[in-house]
Amino acid sequence: MKKKMLITVFALITAMALCACGDKNTVSASSDDKTASVAEKTDPAKTDSASEASVSEPEPEPEPEAVPAPAIPEGYEEVEVESEYYGVKISFAGLNDGRFVDKDVELNESNLKNGSTDWEVKYVSDAEFRNGDFLKYSFMIAPDDGSRLKRDMDNGIVIEGHEGTAYFVDEPTENKCKIAFITDENTFFDGMIKVEAEIVAYAGFMSAEDFKAAYETFLDTVKITVLDTNGLNSADGSFPSYSGVYTVPAKLTIAGNELENHWTIESRRARAEVSFTDENGKYIAIREEGKNVSKYVGSRNDDPERYRAVTFGGYPGICEMNTSYGNIICEYTIVFEKDGDDETNMTFRVIMGEKGEMSSQQLRDIFSDEAQVSEIQKQLDAYAEEYLSQIVYNGTGE
Repeated sequence: MKKKMLITVFALITAMALCACGDKNTVSASSDDKTASVAEKTDPAKTDSASEASVSEPEPEPEPEAVPAPAIPEGYEEVEVESEYYGVKISFAGLNDGRFVDKDVELNESNLKNGSTDWEVKYVSDAEFRNGDFLKYSFMIAPDDGSRLKRDMDNGIVIEGHEGTAYFVDEPTENKCKIAFITDENTFFDGMIKVEAEIVAYAGFMSAEDFKAAYETFLDTVKITVLDTNGLNSADGSFPSYSGVYTVPAKLTIAGNELENHWTIESRRARAEVSFTDENGKYIAIREEGKNVSKYVGSRNDDPERYRAVTFGGYPGICEMNTSYGNIICEYTIVFEKDGDDETNMTFRVIMGEKGEMSSQQLRDIFSDEAQVSEIQKQLDAYAEEYLSQIVYNGTGE
């Protein structure tokens, strides 16, 4: 019995010893793992490799594939026109097949002073009689404030699937269609660029099917590029007029206020404007309006009820006061030079109050008081004279 008990006790002790050895081996293995792990972390070669991996720059994204220019179909040629003033280039496929003998590409310079760049590309079938049997592409490039865009699109026919905003101004006929394109990408003023393209075939010269194919090809290939530069400002930031007659400086001083020219869009033209708040808390803006027609002042001197004669810095001119926009506007046209009845002139406005600021009744009350009207005229005339004294006259611009 004692012998059996001894054997049992011995067996238990042996088992416990084996367990103890097993535990010691396990801890040792863990320690070895930890040691190995620390060694890995402190191994210079591995550290440098890991560090390089963690700070390696991401692979550069692939360059976007350039959009290929639309293919020019057989019987057509690529044509480009550009407004350097607004920095807009137009390219398209113009029909030039065997029925034409020549092409006229003309810039309508008479419209430059009105703030739009108008191009005409005309394919003619008779080299001498160029106003018959032709196909003509006309373009008007001008800024747009977008205020009438929704109305114009509602009245027109939106062209689905075209890049950007495009619509037929009217439903195309057998020999005429007018298309408007809008882009809001520009780098020099808030607003949009509007391109109106009109395609016209001389009546009876082309079949309706041929004409439709011509304007549909135009739509498929037309590309409007808004450039990063513009001719609105000179290198010093000053504003040279379209006609070249005058330059508005980049900075002016009016009534002690140092002002910078900024751009505003009105009547489809970018106009140089300065604005400030006068000592009475009234908003004042002075906006150039461009060169006027050559006989503007002389033809209006005989209407003193509407046009008031003024003279600033030796330059004669007229002023018309109106309240059409819920504010008070004095519009001045000043003559720099005269050659017989012809004038070299410019027009600008001095505006008191934001658009719609004054009610009809407020304006009636003001204009029923001659003394108050006279005081306003005197104040706006002073701003006008100070403004004009800083305008640089460049000559006739011809």
